[in-house]
Amino acid sequence: MKAHGGLITKADLAAYQAKERKPLRGHYRGYEVISVPPPSSGGILLLEALNVLESYGLAAKGRDSAETLHLEIEAMRRAYLDRARYLGDPDFVRVPIAKLTSKKYAKTLVATIEPSRATSSIELGKDIVTVATSTEPDETTHFSVVDRDGMAVANTYTLEGGFGSRVVVKGAGFLLNNEMGDFNRKPGETNIQGDIGTPPNLIDPGKRMLSSMTPAIVAKDGTVVLITG
Repeated sequence: MKAHGGLITKADLAAYQAKERKPLRGHYRGYEVISVPPPSSGGILLLEALNVLESYGLAAKGRDSAETLHLEIEAMRRAYLDRARYLGDPDFVRVPIAKLTSKKYAKTLVATIEPSRATSSIELGKDIVTVATSTEPDETTHFSVVDRDGMAVANTYTLEGGFGSRVVVKGAGFLLNNEMGDFNRKPGETNIQGDIGTPPNLIDPGKRMLSSMTPAIVAKDGTVVLITG
């Protein structure tokens, strides 16, 4: 890293520690949904969107019907708006997890969704600067495993961009990531790469960047029925 002008030192690497956090748990139509907490945004977004969609009978509308797709999109737009407003490293910012994943809060969001009209972005998030973003790239890796005893693992990991920083550690054979790109780089600046300049995910020393990882396990009466991510 030093040879390529990087800022990370040996002391930074020595001080880094993995953190084990309590998973998020929610329920959707009798199923328990278990996913990751911040600084990954995926668990909150998943539970928030499912809580909104639980108010609708999507099965009767058809999986790929225009009505179903409209409701799914509107639910996810509201969840992503809350991502920009509130989500970041919980060691640095207060993330209202209980509120965002509650059924009560979901009802307030349902009340803002019109069945036959998309809410304009300006109307939806007047406090957030929005722009059209580039196409989401095909990156990040996920695998799901379950054994004969029902033990399940949903594992998502990433280097961020394609091949990460594209720098291979000499003699070790692995790529360095470019995860710093997941931070909001400049306060108030939103761009076509998807950076949203809201405060919770701005760069700070020792701070973990917000990610979109969403490894999830779904169970019914204590038995795993789905692993995804």
